[in-house]
Amino acid sequence: MALIKLNNQSISAVSALPSGVGGKVLQVKQTVKTSAFSSTSTSATDITGMSVSITPASSSNKIYCFVSTYVGHDESDRVIALYLYRDSTLLYRGDAIGSMTRVSGGIHTVHGTSQQNATYYSGISFLDSPSSSSSLTYKIMGNCNQGTFFVNRAGDSHTGNERTSHSSSITVMEVSA
Repeated sequence: MALIKLNNQSISAVSALPSGVGGKVLQVKQTVKTSAFSSTSTSATDITGMSVSITPASSSNKIYCFVSTYVGHDESDRVIALYLYRDSTLLYRGDAIGSMTRVSGGIHTVHGTSQQNATYYSGISFLDSPSSSSSLTYKIMGNCNQGTFFVNRAGDSHTGNERTSHSSSITVMEVSA
């Protein structure tokens, strides 16, 4: 049997990629939420089941986050705000413009329509540089400006085949430096 060597070391002795081999995906973690969630909170609140933990192999590596979320509201002309956090740190959001809500993702339903009967997709994509090799938890928090917002379902109470039930997910990937 041939002995496989990498940078003149046996495979069992290799603890990291050789220098100059950045941009490789080292590990992937995912959480899938299939159940519905609702909240009347007007300030950011945890969305149950929308968090995932990862421990980077090196503090110089990056974490790519991809969030796929389906949301609905019980009224038209409402804002559903979504926020991407690493532990207790808000990772990114839009600039301050007047009194606009600064978010990582989300939707705004249009005034005067029956949009409370629909479910909307909101995706979030972000490359984080946590500078850590400790366990990290990425999560989605959300709120609405008024009324009730929903995850994985529309805002009305219909459960017939004219409505859809969705699943949402949060995926993180460690990318080598």
